[in-house]
Amino acid sequence: MKTYFTLIALFLYHFCEAQILNFSNQALEQYLLNEKAVDITGNGFGDSAIDVNNDGKIQLEEALNVTSLVIYPSETYKISEVYELHQFSNLDSLKIGGGGFKLEDVSNLALDSLSYIRVTDISDMDKVDLSDLPALESIYLEGLTHLKYLNLKNGSMAKYFSLFYTDITFACVDSIAMEYEVVEDHLSPEGRISLDCTLGITEEETIDFKVYPNPVTEQLFIECDVNNFIVILRDMQGRVLIEANNKKRLDLSDLNSGLYQVSIHSGNLRSVKLINIQ
Repeated sequence: MKTYFTLIALFLYHFCEAQILNFSNQALEQYLLNEKAVDITGNGFGDSAIDVNNDGKIQLEEALNVTSLVIYPSETYKISEVYELHQFSNLDSLKIGGGGFKLEDVSNLALDSLSYIRVTDISDMDKVDLSDLPALESIYLEGLTHLKYLNLKNGSMAKYFSLFYTDITFACVDSIAMEYEVVEDHLSPEGRISLDCTLGITEEETIDFKVYPNPVTEQLFIECDVNNFIVILRDMQGRVLIEANNKKRLDLSDLNSGLYQVSIHSGNLRSVKLINIQ
């Protein structure tokens, strides 16, 4: 019986060792093969190669041994996708950035153990979706000058969050109360923040409207570019507090101080803004 289990263990070991990772993005694969992309000392820099046995391939066993990746390619690489990093399933830390990326979004990483991510200085990027990274504790997004869509709704609250040099059109979060402050200063003038991630998918589904004053104490005024609309006021738990047709002034004097969402609906169009009642 002991010999039987030993043979099974040896088979599984060699099967895992023989599995080769497949990359559709050759630029990413070449970087991982040719550059020191593994941070084994914890100093924030790549100091070791992934291809330990120098066979010109990345085996599953080699990928599973990596917990920290640093990808700062030169401009010759032109890496356009990073979702295939999900094959490094034990990854705890990921740092990417620099002129070697022709990358429009970071999404679909699906790394359950990733707790730290840093994305810096990728000028083409307009979308960051971290919703499939449930263990994230530290998020650093810096120098993403064209970032428009940010999804932080991953089921947990980050302990450390840094966001610089961005002008976001839409941000989806787990908690307005907890994450609003770190995002609000980086919203564009027409930018929105919401618990509903579907609101930011298409620009065509929005209505141009203004609310003032904000913060507000009693009377909230609404300016809207459509004639027939429904205005809905919700608390941050999604409960409807006010719903009215074509109403351009709302009496909020009976409501408690805090954050609320005002949404305007007209046909298939809708838009949402956040207000602060003091």
